[in-house]
Amino acid sequence: HELDAEIPIEGVLGSSKSTFVFERVDSNFEGIPQTKVTMQTRVDIAGSVPTFIMNRLAKRFANNLSMMRKKFDKTPLIEASHRPRLAEALAQIRPSGQEAEAALEQFKALFDTRDGSSKPRESETYQAAATRYHKGWGVSSVGFSTRLDEAAAFLWDYGSRTNTKISGDLERRVTEEAANNNVLTQVVLRKVLDKKNVVHEFKNKMFLHKIDDDTVIIASEPLEMSAGSTKYAIRLRRNGLRPSHTRADLAVEVSLESKSKHGKLLKANVLSLLNEFSRMSIHFHRQMPLDEFEADDGRSLAHDILWLDNLKTRQERLAIVSTSSKALKELEEKYPWFRIMMEKVIEGKLHMNRPVKSKLVAVTESDARHLGKNLIPALRSKKKAETGLDQWTIQNRAIKELLEEHGFLQAFFLTISKGVVKTAAWGLLWRVTVGAVLSVTDLATDITVLVGFYVNSRTEYFEAALMSIVASFLLFLLIVYLQYGKTGWRRILKETAIVLVGMKAPWDAYKVAKGEEKEQGTTLDPLMEMTFNKAAELAAEAIPSVLIQISAIIDDPNDPSKMVLFSVIISALTTGFTSAQISYDFDTDPAKRIQSPDFYGYVPDNPRKRTIIFFALVLMPSFQLLMKGLCFVLLARVSAAYVYAYILADLSLFLALKVIRRDLCYWMRMEGWLMWPICILIRVGIKLITDFTGIVQFRHPNEVGGVYWTLNLLLNLGGLFVALHLCQDTISTERMVILWKLSVMLTLGFVLTFIIFIFNINKKFISTFFSVETGSQMTQRKFFEATDASEKAKAVFGSNYFVWMPIRKDVKLWIDVNWIIWNDDRPIWLTDELHSRIVTDMKKIRKHEGENGKIVPEGSMRSNVSELEFSKGRGISAQLSNVRMTG
Repeated sequence: HELDAEIPIEGVLGSSKSTFVFERVDSNFEGIPQTKVTMQTRVDIAGSVPTFIMNRLAKRFANNLSMMRKKFDKTPLIEASHRPRLAEALAQIRPSGQEAEAALEQFKALFDTRDGSSKPRESETYQAAATRYHKGWGVSSVGFSTRLDEAAAFLWDYGSRTNTKISGDLERRVTEEAANNNVLTQVVLRKVLDKKNVVHEFKNKMFLHKIDDDTVIIASEPLEMSAGSTKYAIRLRRNGLRPSHTRADLAVEVSLESKSKHGKLLKANVLSLLNEFSRMSIHFHRQMPLDEFEADDGRSLAHDILWLDNLKTRQERLAIVSTSSKALKELEEKYPWFRIMMEKVIEGKLHMNRPVKSKLVAVTESDARHLGKNLIPALRSKKKAETGLDQWTIQNRAIKELLEEHGFLQAFFLTISKGVVKTAAWGLLWRVTVGAVLSVTDLATDITVLVGFYVNSRTEYFEAALMSIVASFLLFLLIVYLQYGKTGWRRILKETAIVLVGMKAPWDAYKVAKGEEKEQGTTLDPLMEMTFNKAAELAAEAIPSVLIQISAIIDDPNDPSKMVLFSVIISALTTGFTSAQISYDFDTDPAKRIQSPDFYGYVPDNPRKRTIIFFALVLMPSFQLLMKGLCFVLLARVSAAYVYAYILADLSLFLALKVIRRDLCYWMRMEGWLMWPICILIRVGIKLITDFTGIVQFRHPNEVGGVYWTLNLLLNLGGLFVALHLCQDTISTERMVILWKLSVMLTLGFVLTFIIFIFNINKKFISTFFSVETGSQMTQRKFFEATDASEKAKAVFGSNYFVWMPIRKDVKLWIDVNWIIWNDDRPIWLTDELHSRIVTDMKKIRKHEGENGKIVPEGSMRSNVSELEFSKGRGISAQLSNVRMTG
């Protein structure tokens, strides 16, 4: 007011006044000077403004203090001097005997009974939550990038500023402490501010038990029961794979009043605690230097960037992580353009693909923008993120060099890619939409033609088309049973419902694009499941539909309707597109190329050639389906016996060759009396699909084989003209001329497309089109050629036992030598499922050889040097130095 005379305020209605008071705090905390700041503000905008608006505006003034606190924050210095002393004190605690065992049992009871899935392995992050009535449970397993004693000290330092910030609580402090040589206890007070600005206080008692030198349990129980209570237990274990790191498991239980049944509120509370645990993991991870990063750390860094955690955009999250992650700051100091590239990657917008040829050392900011933009079209054009990332790496030299220099970035970019695909409008939405549109359009045209047959009283075609649609649904249901038979009836009912509403194709595409892994108890991974469903659709619906409609067109004395012609073309192109997806996705899958480099890789790295090959893969099956369909229809006009004789002779020859070459058993793992009928059914189905579509993937030794695929192709080319010659007396001359012209056009189109395909693939894979190797021989060869234990195990135990039964003695010897070591050390590749498969198949071997069902022989190891050297010299003797003698 004293300034009013000096500076007139005419025309100004609003006014404000702020006062800051700075007071020196006498006590220094850990040697750091402390200052107390108080601010008072009064604002008068001289108007009638609703209270809620003024309250919202008032928060902006309070932000001044928050910004000041961040500016002068000395938390890292304080905790750097305080926490090591706390860790040293914790290290003096001795294992507490019975109390420790009781604490461990209580933790296991809380963790295991609420965790319905298989336990996470050492390198995995896991989180799950569930509610029932007035209780909620949650479990989480994460990795802390720090030593066991430092992790325990961090969690025990409940009132630290970092812990308070991570939790989002208003205040945390320790009110009482007690200790003896066995157990540490403390009473903690927690203040939480809810959405209505009401403060809630919670009091808990915490216990720390040292189980042994590698395990610590921290538990918390409520002291005061109110409307709700929370108890949790944390188990910290020294990471066996990385001793400088810690595995942390959290089990939490939240209870509300017995009358409250707010499931959403319960789950929100549980997830809040689980997310707090994840933030702790992120806190430690951000302190890691770049030179310590491994693949798991790359995935963790990517999850850190992708997790918005109450932020609006990923750009905001990237900015926070870039300034707080030690490794990312080092990476950006080395490559200043890295942040620019990442901004374009997480933006997720579609751009034209412009491959960057610059070396890593010569990348400019402009190159960085194009590098980031190039990942998006690569992901957009592929069904799996792994394949899109592989294409991005191949087409951009700097990215390839970057991944070679920093191996963890492969896992980092793969996780980022999956996150971008999952949320981008062109990602999962595009894949699911394309799958749904193709599937629904094909089904709609087939149903329209079906109705047309019924209206025009063409009963035989109506019944045949209806049987085709019903057969496809029955095959889908059979695959559901084979895939999910061991997962429980609820899952089977869910998948059955998806089949019955006609959404199986987009659902499969969704799971593959999302990057889902093979589930516990299922037979196939998502990509293989999708392939089987597509094959079932081809065998039971797409191919019969084309046959029926071609036959109807030829038998109709009048000109065919446009709808029938349109339906035939749609069915052929849909079949071609489906066939192309199967072949292209398998060949460009990086995992497949690593597992079978002598078979996968015919699609070159050049983007132009990749596009040409994909279109060729679409057109070749489309042409072949029309050719084969026309051939069968023409033969049927001469005599149905010709068709039956042809099919019977062809299938008999195929199955006879499979039996003679001991390759009748299909590679997929199956059990029970239905195995052989299902194997024969699958063999027959794949043979018929190959006859009508010539899917390039089916030249695989596990399917029809290379040389049989090529002979089948040549037979199809000549078969159409033989059929035309035989039926020329049964069709009018005018139509015969049209059929000859159509046949020549289809044949020339196929041959031209095939030539283009051959000229554009990688030439070293042409030999795979003439290979005589069977699936059984390939599996056995992989076992003997593999130098890594995981590759050997996956080669045999990923296949049906009868496929590799001829080498069972070699496999048994290899298992005998290594089993004790694997059981003790439990390598990361030995998953629970693979472990179970080994046990099952080894029991079959013992049964074959008349031994007992035990995997590891009792007493001393029976395998000796002479036995190992007798095993055909196939690398098994190299494992002898790792044998641990028993008995």
